[in-house]
Amino acid sequence: MLDGLGPDDLILGRTASAPWDHSNYARRILRPALAALGLPALTAHGLRHSAITNWIEVDRLSVQVEYALAGHGSPAFTLDRYGHLVPG
Repeated sequence: MLDGLGPDDLILGRTASAPWDHSNYARRILRPALAALGLPALTAHGLRHSAITNWIEVDRLSVQVEYALAGHGSPAFTLDRYGHLVPG
C-alpha cells in the first residue's frame, strides 16, 4: 500500500500543500477510525498521554528516550507528569 511513496509523501490522502491540521484530522480521520473499530472517542492529546504512560509502564525505553520522544524539556518533567499513573 505504501509502495512508491517517498520520504516526504503524506499517507493520509492529502497533498503537501493541504496537510491535515489538528481539527480536520480529528474530524475526518481519528474519530471515524475509532468509531469503525468500536473504540471510544479519544483526542490526539489523549492518545499521546496514553502512549507516554505506556512507555513508562513497559519500562523498555530509558527515561532519556521517553522524554525526548515526548518533546519534554527534562526527564524529571516526564516522570513528574506521568509517573504517578504507573503502579510501583
